[in-house]
Amino acid sequence: MLDAEFLESIASPVLRRFALYWAERGGSGLPRRADIDPADFVWLLGQVFLIDVIREPELDFRFRLFGSEMARVYGRDLTGSRLSELDDQDYTAALRPDYASVVATGRPLLRRGRLEWLDRSHIGYERLLLPLSADGRLIDVILGATVYDLPDLRRVGRSS
Repeated sequence: MLDAEFLESIASPVLRRFALYWAERGGSGLPRRADIDPADFVWLLGQVFLIDVIREPELDFRFRLFGSEMARVYGRDLTGSRLSELDDQDYTAALRPDYASVVATGRPLLRRGRLEWLDRSHIGYERLLLPLSADGRLIDVILGATVYDLPDLRRVGRSS
């Protein structure tokens, strides 16, 4: 499910390691949420998030888990929040197309940039979105992780 070109495009060694973990759990198809064990990637937990895909009445996304490092950078914990209910329209506009793409294609997605929408352009990020499917076809959860380049040049999420 991961091609070599996609894997090589991931700059962060910890995100590359995370992508390989996901691919190993899926075998020839997509992994299920039950195939993922957070104990297997404790080295990244503060940067991990899980998103439930909600299809009715329209496509929406609920943060089942929002990692502590992400909450620190964002300014609050979004666990339990729906993307459509957030007041920060710039944030939702930056995320919704990527989440919808993963749901539509069933393929991983990598995004790299600066946190412009949070008025934190001094913080760079690399975000990996990985689809999960209970039935092997319909994407019902998105597993993701974000690593940040913080202003003090400390790389958050460094592999151990």
